[in-house]
Amino acid sequence: RRGKWTTIVSDHDPEATDHTQMLARLRTSLGTGGGITDEALILQGDHRDAVVRALCEMGYRAKASGG
Repeated sequence: RRGKWTTIVSDHDPEATDHTQMLARLRTSLGTGGGITDEALILQGDHRDAVVRALCEMGYRAKASGG
């Protein structure tokens, strides 16, 4: 990511999830940019806690990973 902070949303069912709609909702609620690569959503910036909260509000089971 060329030294920039990113938040990656992965490990979700690609058939049951509309990636473009989910990405649009996250980008709008967080006020950030992002894209879709290799079945993962990549958001610009460190938004880990806010993404977990937003995904839980959308009805997904989400948990943070990493340190």
